[in-house]
Amino acid sequence: MSSEIIPIKVPKWGLAMEEGTIITWHVAEGDHIAKGDEIVDIESSKIANVLEAPASGPLRRIVAAEGEVLPVGALLGVVADESVDDDTIDAFIADYQERFAKEAAEAGSAGPSPETVDAGSLTLEYLKLAPADFEGGVPAVLIHGFGGDKNNWLFNQAPLAEHRATYALDLPGHGGSTKKVDRPDLDGLTDAVIAFLDALELEQVNLIGHSMGGAVALNLALKAPDRVNAVVTVNGAGYGTAVNPDYITNFLGAKKRRDMKAAAELLFADSALVTRDMLEDMIRFKRLDGVEEALKAIAEATLLGENLPDLRARLGDIKAPILGLWGAKDQVITVPDTAALPENIKAHLFDDAGHMAHMEAANEANEIIEAFLEEQD
Repeated sequence: MSSEIIPIKVPKWGLAMEEGTIITWHVAEGDHIAKGDEIVDIESSKIANVLEAPASGPLRRIVAAEGEVLPVGALLGVVADESVDDDTIDAFIADYQERFAKEAAEAGSAGPSPETVDAGSLTLEYLKLAPADFEGGVPAVLIHGFGGDKNNWLFNQAPLAEHRATYALDLPGHGGSTKKVDRPDLDGLTDAVIAFLDALELEQVNLIGHSMGGAVALNLALKAPDRVNAVVTVNGAGYGTAVNPDYITNFLGAKKRRDMKAAAELLFADSALVTRDMLEDMIRFKRLDGVEEALKAIAEATLLGENLPDLRARLGDIKAPILGLWGAKDQVITVPDTAALPENIKAHLFDDAGHMAHMEAANEANEIIEAFLEEQD
């Protein structure tokens, strides 16, 4: 690190995040921290999460107090070698604060916004993020799980978009997409994604699917192998393991925030990550016209009983390489015996994560996913 001063800043977790509340520091000024260490808990309007250290070295200053509400990009602290004198660090902090205040005042609110596309009989909403100055690798389409939407990738899409175009898609019945779902089974959802690829003229893509979206990704790789370069599943369905019916029942039956809490807490190994605003958003979505009917139809056709997708016997037939990521503490979908998976599947387990492993272990997950995709480019 030598004489470099590295700022620690309030992260931007998703397009909707504008500010974060500093909850708890896990390190003290003067501590030596390592890159990837969990250093401070931050809560946004969507989720509470822990920020990892961006670099290794002494934590020379903490400039944000617990309880402070700060905008995205604001300075939290600095990492610098002991060879950097205090006056230089103080000057760096003062300069950063001055520049940040000026840039914040001049910055507009414009940024990437969700778009819609007509895909056959469906209107599908998606968010595209891509490198600004180069084409990047093979594009990636991110497919959420049951009851989710494109915002489930708020910790993942922007980092992945540094290397390739990314499309976070709302499946039919979810998010901003069509709420009328004529074909709520796995093949129907899969064909909706194929129609999305056709509408945007995406000839070949990487598929990254979470939960039910993992089954959609695997099924698409079977149905249209020439369209799929690689598959990543995160706590994916389709591996023949059980889905916790309590999650589906609690989610479908929830009418108020306290009812939804029972379902949401099953998603995370650490239930403290569930925020009041997250629950409010989930309930607000369910109250939209057509949503409850769509979700019930999808649950019955895709996730419950004999309709639960079991692609185990065909996984070895998938031509595209597969990366399977699982949170070991998943309470929604039973983690498969990874040692028994076909040889074309590379597996990784996050010991301290649950069903939302891509959020709970976001930095590590992003690094593993991008490294895997770069191998396939």
